[in-house]
Amino acid sequence: MMAPGAAVQVILAPSKLGVARMTRDKEEFVEVIRSGLGRLGGKLQSSGGPSAWVLLILVLFAGSSVSFGASQVPPSQPAGSSPQAVPEPAISESTHTFWSRRDGAPGGISSLAQTRDGYLWIGSTLGLYRFDGLHFASFPFNASDPPMPSLYVSSVAADLDGGLWVSFRNPAILHLCADGTRVTYLPRDGLIADMMDKVIPRPDGRVFAFGGGKLFQLVGSRWVNFGGNHGLSASGGVFSVFFDRDDNIWIGRDKKLVVLRKGAERFEEAPVPVHYVSSMVQSRKGELWIADAWRSIRPISDVSSKGVLALNSRAEMMVDSKDNLWVAQADQGLSRIMSISSDTPVHKVEHAVPDEISAMGTNALLEDREGNIWLGTDRGLDRFQQTTFTKFRGVSMQYFPSLVATDDGAVWINSRGSPLMRVKDGVTTFVGGPVNTGPLAKMRSGDLCFVDATRYVLQCYGSAGFKETPLDPIMDHVPPLSMTADSDDTLLASFIGKGLWRYHDAHWDRVTDKAVPNDSDAWGMLVDSSGRLWLGYNDHQIVERHDGRYETIPIEGGPWSNTITFYEAANTIWAGGAHGLCFLHDGRMIVVHPFEADLFRGTSGIVEDRGGNLWLNAAAGALRIPASEVRQLLLQPDHLTKADVFDDNDGLTGQPTQSKRTPSAIVDKSGVLWLATAGGVFSLDPSKALQPRSAPIVLLESVSINGVDAVPARGPSGMVVTASSTDFHELAISYIGIQLSAPERVYYRYRLIGESNAWEDAGQRRQAFYTHLRPGTYRFEVSASNGREWSTLAIPLLIQVPPAFYQTSWFFLFCIGAVAALLWIAYRIRVNFLCRQVSMRINAQTSERLNVSRDLHDTLLQGMQGLILSFHALSENPSLADDVRGTILAVGDRAEAVLEEGREKIRALRFESLTNRSLVREIERFSERFLGEDLADFELVVTGHERDLAPLVYEEICFICREAISNAFRHAQASKVEVLLSYTRSRLKVIVRDDGIGIDERDMLSGPAGHWGVVGMRERAERIGGRIDIRNVFPERHHRGTEVSAEIAATVAYARSDA
Repeated sequence: MMAPGAAVQVILAPSKLGVARMTRDKEEFVEVIRSGLGRLGGKLQSSGGPSAWVLLILVLFAGSSVSFGASQVPPSQPAGSSPQAVPEPAISESTHTFWSRRDGAPGGISSLAQTRDGYLWIGSTLGLYRFDGLHFASFPFNASDPPMPSLYVSSVAADLDGGLWVSFRNPAILHLCADGTRVTYLPRDGLIADMMDKVIPRPDGRVFAFGGGKLFQLVGSRWVNFGGNHGLSASGGVFSVFFDRDDNIWIGRDKKLVVLRKGAERFEEAPVPVHYVSSMVQSRKGELWIADAWRSIRPISDVSSKGVLALNSRAEMMVDSKDNLWVAQADQGLSRIMSISSDTPVHKVEHAVPDEISAMGTNALLEDREGNIWLGTDRGLDRFQQTTFTKFRGVSMQYFPSLVATDDGAVWINSRGSPLMRVKDGVTTFVGGPVNTGPLAKMRSGDLCFVDATRYVLQCYGSAGFKETPLDPIMDHVPPLSMTADSDDTLLASFIGKGLWRYHDAHWDRVTDKAVPNDSDAWGMLVDSSGRLWLGYNDHQIVERHDGRYETIPIEGGPWSNTITFYEAANTIWAGGAHGLCFLHDGRMIVVHPFEADLFRGTSGIVEDRGGNLWLNAAAGALRIPASEVRQLLLQPDHLTKADVFDDNDGLTGQPTQSKRTPSAIVDKSGVLWLATAGGVFSLDPSKALQPRSAPIVLLESVSINGVDAVPARGPSGMVVTASSTDFHELAISYIGIQLSAPERVYYRYRLIGESNAWEDAGQRRQAFYTHLRPGTYRFEVSASNGREWSTLAIPLLIQVPPAFYQTSWFFLFCIGAVAALLWIAYRIRVNFLCRQVSMRINAQTSERLNVSRDLHDTLLQGMQGLILSFHALSENPSLADDVRGTILAVGDRAEAVLEEGREKIRALRFESLTNRSLVREIERFSERFLGEDLADFELVVTGHERDLAPLVYEEICFICREAISNAFRHAQASKVEVLLSYTRSRLKVIVRDDGIGIDERDMLSGPAGHWGVVGMRERAERIGGRIDIRNVFPERHHRGTEVSAEIAATVAYARSDA
């Protein structure tokens, strides 16, 4: 008997349409038969021939076969070539993954648990393991950790604090605390039993365990016999313990079930006939279910032994978040009882066949926080995930199927080697005989057209019936690429190597235009709502036809090639290809950059659901771009676009086509999405799509310095690592983002604040390395993402690198002081050297002056004296005329004047005229000549004790002062002139300052053209090793004022007695 509404597969050829229908029920088929018989009856009456009656009998035979659901083959098909349906998996709406010994998974798994940090813990007969979704690690993780009491783990259980409880057969119990510490309980702590079966931490903090026929409770640091204290006899064993939602404690014993009601003092026997209760669970509505070993799975209210599922061994049970009951039998595999709280008299039961689980010996069950079901078996670990996509199983698909949706709500599918399939309202109709692969197109009239690449004909199906037209002879043995209906309802088709063609009025015409490439073929086509034609080619070209003109559209924003599909959505045009996704923006196509690099690559199908979300059929899977991301992208074309990924874990297997037969994604009239991949067609109701996976939990796994572990494996969050800078070479940090559903899709980024604030993208790499960190405090942060938002390490890792003594601030200051002292000493040495050089030069000049004075005295003056005596003697000659004698006397007088002048020069050269070298009196004396002219006020300020100056210095500094004072009075137009004279131990400094009009900056070095006063001052200062500075005192004012300062080192300026 068939359930009402079940589809019956029928294949007939009642006309040249060759239609083979899969009707919803046999009544619909009877109507078809009656229609056919009516037509045949008329022919029989007219012909009356025996052949007609034979035909009638054959039809009746076919009808009787159909009534019982048989499948017949049309005459045009060879026997045995009818399409074969693909069977449903035993555990429906789920995908299965398993890990075995070759993947690092243990065998003999006895128990499973998930701790708060997201890790999956596995208890087995050969030890304790931890699984992060990709890798298995055996506990203890470090060689330095103490070993476990035993390798035979009987159970594992997580507490609410993030810790893990582990029980061992020997007996012993281990508590791995969330803070990284561990506590081991042995028989000396009260575990008086020959074995330990299970440990049970309760949400209120209590911890129970049972084994050896006893039920224990942890009180303080000791285990007490809780069962014995509450009337549980020592005989009868303890096979299972269950705490229901009312905090009643149920215990399965030998042929009895006992219960300790909340608040009661003693256990009491429940009036339920049982044999051996190995496991108990509670349904969503609160009913208790038992696994009565070697009897059945049944609710406690069912007193019969038949139950819902017969058992041939002991079993473990688990109720998932959807109220389905999972049963793991010791050697009978896996079963699932659907919706145990439903009121249906017969529950649907699914059984996993041997090739759908890793082993038939199943022992442990767990539902993780992401909704995945985990199964521990004798050979490894299995995972069942709820599927998002529904696979089309009407026929086994070959190659890349073609898809198209028609206006009547149907979806047409083409698969190589099968007839065309029309799917509507869950009913699949096979149309015609087997065909090759080819493109499908829906005409604007509603007709469906298909190019058969085997017979090279165009087939069209519609309200007017079936029409078949041969292709142009030039296209014989030329595979078609793509096809679409133009705005005038003619057909456009592209053929490999033959370009673009138009079919109209039963004729094929080549489309030619200078903008349409002749050496390339259109892989994707679209006629949008405004009648524009879009053509995509296998290079980087996209061509648009608008108002009859063809134009190549520029593509910007990144590399692009192989445009294989188009779609119109969100008031723009989208294109997909080998490099991803692009969209039309301001007359050019903009390449979309995904948040996860290269995620959009290989996009060959684009559709929009009714919520405005954009779906891509890409190499990474089905990608859902939320409507909010689409809006943001249209406003900001360089936006890093986020997308939800649906792949093999969601029931979508295979990769979409990357060449012909596009688009690989369509949406039907009811809003259901259809996607084609290699060898498969999948459908999805977007409104029922699973929500994005939760963000990964980010943890630090290890921190090592110079290859040595700095903290225990998976140290507590917020830990601080200290590394000595003297022997620090390399810091290695291992991290992880735990997401058991799709760990392969977790991507990372990290940064070390103090070294750099910028995030570094790590891809799927789970380690960060740093070398030679400078002393200081650093903060390591790491984030993980599954393609949506980033989740960050809750408390960053602090890394302290204390400085060595030579890296401390006091040592640095000491070094600075030492360097400064050395520089000062070097400076003083240099200054003294320069002063000695200047002194030597001055001494040389003085010695030269003395030599010159002696030479003048010994030669010129002596000669001049002799000449004077000669003139005097000559003037005494009585024979001379009076006028001649007068001339001789005049010449003699002149010679005496020259002689006296020479003596003065010699005294000047010998500095005998500078017997009283007071610079103060010389400045006062020189300034008096200007005060009588009432040109400006004058002030002389002397600081320090006046000292005698070296003769040459005195002479030169006097000239500099006279020149500067003279310029201030005569040229500055000043109202005040002041002279500042400073005598210090290190230097002599003279400043002549006025408040006049100032000096042009161009004249500060050499003075105005034709004047040599400034040049002379600089030359004289240079001769005595000094420096002249000239500047405007108030450069921002109209009367800027002028300041001339001269500075000479004390060792040069002062006479030796005052130096």
